[in-house]
Amino acid sequence: MSLSRSQQAKPLRHRLYQGDNLDVMRRILPEFIGKVEFIYIDPPYNTGIMQYKTYRDKMWGRYERRRHEAWTDFMRPRLEAAYKLLTPLGKMFVSIDDHEFPHLVLLMRDIFGRENVEVMIWDKVPREGTAGQGKMKRSKRFRIDHEYIVVGYVDRKNTRFRKPRVMAPLTRSYDNRDNDPRGPWISAELCKSKAKSNPKGKNYYTVVTPSGREITRQWHVSRAEFERLDADGRIWWGSGRIVPRLKKFVNEPRALTPSSVIKNISQTEGIRDLRKWDLADAFSHPKPVRLLQYLLEMASEPDATVMDFFAGSGSLAEAVMRLNHEQGHRRRCLLVSNNENQSLDKILLPRIEKMMKAYPDNNWEFIF
Repeated sequence: MSLSRSQQAKPLRHRLYQGDNLDVMRRILPEFIGKVEFIYIDPPYNTGIMQYKTYRDKMWGRYERRRHEAWTDFMRPRLEAAYKLLTPLGKMFVSIDDHEFPHLVLLMRDIFGRENVEVMIWDKVPREGTAGQGKMKRSKRFRIDHEYIVVGYVDRKNTRFRKPRVMAPLTRSYDNRDNDPRGPWISAELCKSKAKSNPKGKNYYTVVTPSGREITRQWHVSRAEFERLDADGRIWWGSGRIVPRLKKFVNEPRALTPSSVIKNISQTEGIRDLRKWDLADAFSHPKPVRLLQYLLEMASEPDATVMDFFAGSGSLAEAVMRLNHEQGHRRRCLLVSNNENQSLDKILLPRIEKMMKAYPDNNWEFIF
């Protein structure tokens, strides 16, 4: 669902908080308890190595046996505080790698309930990946081309996801039989066969081809939607006597059923996202904006309040602002940053300020 421009005359006001994320969530709880529909976080992975060129991703001291316990002690109160902010159908997406994946799953099962936790896999190095994406790197065993996204639901049983619009991977070249200015296209079935059509079923009606042939079937779209598609030149009639088919343009994103494995979104896209704002050297592994857009379109309403309390470089902020600007959505974003090693001053704030100029229908309130 897209909202009209007249409905969004007043610019949205998002919020950016500076401070410890646990303290901030406790402070805003009276205002936002039960009002946040979607939370995405990219927390420390606890790898013990340098991350983002700015800090050592390590949460244990001298004794490694405390490694996972220290990380869990850090994460538990933050996840518990965030859970209180979620709506009755709210959900939380947490990126993680193998270092703390099993501990995160157990922790989220404890907070959300065992039946309310699922796991997605992000295949972050597509087949067409370059050497910079790790496709040519040597390994003693195998490359690690994936990360996890652990999903926690307040009520998984009653949660339904949409089909996000994505660019489908092309396996071959396609033609343009009618020289449509929108480019190459493929045709798709628009109805059931005559034998399988139910006269008492949904969308059972007759269409008349350009040659005058009447075709009565159970169609995949309503009559009104069929007429809209035809008026937009998205119906292929062929010779005028064939059963009409739907034209799907290969250069347009398509609504596809989401999968537990997210493909065709590269880790290196995150660097390109920062490069366009002249910030590419400031952050080593930012999450791609397209990954966040995919999750937002799949799992949140167009007017949802969404949150990231490990704001990092601000990928979620850009995903929200881009969707609002391009699709007329009205999502409101809440970000929290503790400004570790001046990441807020050097990366997040400059990115938001540049994005406000590019997406003027979004505005920000800074609470420091």
